[in-house]
Amino acid sequence: MLRDYNLQVSVQEGCKKILVSDYFNLHNKLVRSQQRGVGVIDEMVCSACHRSVITRDVLRLNNIVVYNCKHCFHEQCVGNQTSNCGICHPTKNT
Repeated sequence: MLRDYNLQVSVQEGCKKILVSDYFNLHNKLVRSQQRGVGVIDEMVCSACHRSVITRDVLRLNNIVVYNCKHCFHEQCVGNQTSNCGICHPTKNT
């Protein structure tokens, strides 16, 4: 009976080591993927005003904000709410 208990404890410790290792590997993979740049192409439009985010008109140049979800906005269309995408995480007006 004591041998079975020791075997069970040994298996649990092995599983814990595997889980911790998997957690850190997946966490590193997630961080690396979120630190990559997001490509912006000519066809992309602002999700708020629906104008093109890339323009050749010098008078209409704007900074843009692009989220990992690939939604992009002109900086002035987003305002102060730049931490989360307004489409994926809408604010509640209560």
